[in-house]
Amino acid sequence: MQKIRSARELRINYETLKMYEALYQAKPTDPVADVIKEIKREIRRYRDRPEQNVIVKDYRIDGAVLLQELPEWVSDEKTAEEMFMKLYFMPRPNGPYDCTGLAFTGWYKIFKRRGRWMVYHRICADV
Repeated sequence: MQKIRSARELRINYETLKMYEALYQAKPTDPVADVIKEIKREIRRYRDRPEQNVIVKDYRIDGAVLLQELPEWVSDEKTAEEMFMKLYFMPRPNGPYDCTGLAFTGWYKIFKRRGRWMVYHRICADV
């Protein structure tokens, strides 16, 4: 079975899984059961992968704006802000020289979209 790398491949695997499960219902055999297990394993691997941040705007040299999704269990804005501060917030570097080259949070905006709390996160570089 091939690795799932996109939502399209995920849909294809779900359709293939339905087909194999129908075949297994009609005539249970070990090879078909093994294929079903492998497809389910691959779907779980894709579904449980670490969350990825989406780059909304890339400023190349001095940072970017990311769209970050907070965990599903976050229920209100206060909890969302606490989670953001723990997971993603980067304080401004305070070095003795002008440019440290380190990343820091320039600004952030917490909002709710499709029932999930999300954050626009501006990451700057101290250059």
